[in-house]
Amino acid sequence: MAAMAPPVSTEYENKKGKWISLILLLIFSTLLSLGCLEWALRMVSPPPPFGPSFDLRPYKKLELRPNLPGVAKVVHHTANKWGMRGEDPPKDWKQATTILTVGGSTTQCFYLDDSQTWPNLLQKQMRAWCPNVWVGNAGLDGHSTHGHVLLMKRVIEKLKPDIVIFLVGVNDLALSISYDREGSPFDNHWRAKITSTGIGALLQRSRLFQILSIWKRVLVDGVLVVNKVGHKRYHAQPLVGKEDVVPDSGRTLISLLPFLENVDSLVHSAKAAGIRPIFLTQPGLFSESPPWDTIAGDMSFVETSRWKISAATEARLLQLFNHKLIEKCNELQVECFDLGASVPHDSLHFYDDYHFTELGAARVANEVATFIHELPLLCHD
Repeated sequence: MAAMAPPVSTEYENKKGKWISLILLLIFSTLLSLGCLEWALRMVSPPPPFGPSFDLRPYKKLELRPNLPGVAKVVHHTANKWGMRGEDPPKDWKQATTILTVGGSTTQCFYLDDSQTWPNLLQKQMRAWCPNVWVGNAGLDGHSTHGHVLLMKRVIEKLKPDIVIFLVGVNDLALSISYDREGSPFDNHWRAKITSTGIGALLQRSRLFQILSIWKRVLVDGVLVVNKVGHKRYHAQPLVGKEDVVPDSGRTLISLLPFLENVDSLVHSAKAAGIRPIFLTQPGLFSESPPWDTIAGDMSFVETSRWKISAATEARLLQLFNHKLIEKCNELQVECFDLGASVPHDSLHFYDDYHFTELGAARVANEVATFIHELPLLCHD
């Protein structure tokens, strides 16, 4: 007697079961492959140790040819295991005297050689009387005090160095001159990363996603990868016509009050973590005296300006931020050194309007080291 064919429904169930098994196998193998790729990428190209919120890439190595006055022709820019410029942190962290410098590009000193940045020179000078001192350079290009507050919460409070030195002012002034209340593109970029949640936050931590995002910006968004210097030589341009009327007080400068609020937040966060904060006012090429009153103000690191002002007016606005910083530090009873008044306003110390030459960085290191040496500083034995 001939065998009966299996019911159609049974045959359908068998095929369905095979398809489900194949799909599950495909999903599993894909996830396994992505996991292996993620592991391999993290071994070859370690992710930022403090998450993707900040551009702190460990053991970064760059060789630059900046062609800037007062700067070496060939510059080596490297990072330690924390993605900061400077030596690797000491293994006996609690036994060393540890300092982090925080600021924007004038702290990072991107186009100066590792050996010529002012934080490195500060460490070298301090070791004459404090042999176990370590100075890490946590400066990040473009960051205002908005970024410093985030860096304090996400990084510095975890590390708990003995001292944090903040060089602040110019990028906060730029928020009034060139941007708006929403902040600069730098602030918004990192703020978006930090405030992402759920699957977005998970993807941000994936090294594979980070690298794919870079290539997406290059290949899809049309971002050009070019071999050029982001900073430029300063060329004074005459102020043509009458400059705009700029307020004499800070009441209508949109970034001054948030700046002072951020300083307040930095101080309270530092003290709560047992960290000693020290603030530095911002030096610059311009001054309030002639001939800067006939020269056009030019924040070379920003694309547009909301006002047409002279270099002397820009210097006056920066001085306003510096004075308010000193007042705030006195109110909060923390140390503040008026570095802005200690660095000459000349092209020997600045290759553009705010960034230091090698001579300028050496002057900063010497001035800050002298100031710190005169403080009642506990140097660990």
